[in-house]
Amino acid sequence: MGLIVFLCFFLSGASGLLFEVLWTRELQLVFGSTTLAMSTVLSVFMGGLALGSLIGARLAGRVKRPLLAYALVEAGVGLYALILPLLLARYPALNSFLWKAVGDHFVLLSILRFAATALALIVPTTLMGATLPLLSQYVSKRHSGIVGASVQIGTLFAMNTTGAVVGTFVSGFWLLPRLGVSKTNLIGAGTNLTLAFLIIVGGALWDRRRASLERAASVRSDDATALSDVAAPAEPTDRLDAEPDEPDASVEAASEQPSSPLRRRLAVLSYAISGGTAMIYQVLWTRALAIIIGSSVYSFTLILLAFLIGLAAGAATLTKLLPRIRRPVLWLGGLHAVTLVAVGYSYLVFDRLPGLFLTVLL
Repeated sequence: MGLIVFLCFFLSGASGLLFEVLWTRELQLVFGSTTLAMSTVLSVFMGGLALGSLIGARLAGRVKRPLLAYALVEAGVGLYALILPLLLARYPALNSFLWKAVGDHFVLLSILRFAATALALIVPTTLMGATLPLLSQYVSKRHSGIVGASVQIGTLFAMNTTGAVVGTFVSGFWLLPRLGVSKTNLIGAGTNLTLAFLIIVGGALWDRRRASLERAASVRSDDATALSDVAAPAEPTDRLDAEPDEPDASVEAASEQPSSPLRRRLAVLSYAISGGTAMIYQVLWTRALAIIIGSSVYSFTLILLAFLIGLAAGAATLTKLLPRIRRPVLWLGGLHAVTLVAVGYSYLVFDRLPGLFLTVLL
């Protein structure tokens, strides 16, 4: 069942980013492809994910069957995706009304556009954000220890982000250009509904199999108890027959030493700030790339691909190294420092991209 869960979360990441590319494209057709319009869509999308993660984290511990809850959330995303085009079909008229009413007031117009975007996307993005807490609750119940659960959650994130890479590439470079908006939306919605079906059916089959194994184990236990009443086992007389020594748990214990509350708060704060700056970089780099290849879905897709490939590679690498890391907060600070250097280097690269682009064309 674990393999099915990881595979479904991979596909969930693919469909989630398919929807991000698709909905960004649809709303750009209404509100334009300016930096402000793209920032509005991104902020609403990420805000919904954050809200869903917050709600999911608070409710996950109370949910008795987190896997079933995850399936229902995925089904909710798929169903809403089928309804959303009916809502977005009214947005051109809404945008025209806003222009006539408050077109001379730029700030008010931007706020109303943000509200309209939030109205359309807050429900599905909140549901998407709740998926990771629910699956994290499921895998943490199956693995004891901080390190073991952390590795599994890191693997979940890496699989989801890898799926997001696939979904971004396929939707931006193949589905939208070849099949169009409507069919791409149907593919995304069908993926989510299929995931929900697989999880529900697979979970039911797994519960039935586990119950059968428990009954068989209970029968064997009763048989062993009956035999022990007849003849007690002989005590081991040789050291070779003795139980093997327990493995040294010093490494695991060292990895699970909790940090101080201040360090934990600083780590969470730095994580939040890095998320905000990452979105700033995404908008800036998309705008910089648009100067070269035009303000289209392709420039947005390319930058999004670069982000997601880096996130997936980083999550996969650090998940492998996590059991060996003794001072995670120090590692976090080091990663922020390396990110700063890499961002500075990226500005030098972007300055040379127009000349490189012309060289390739000529």
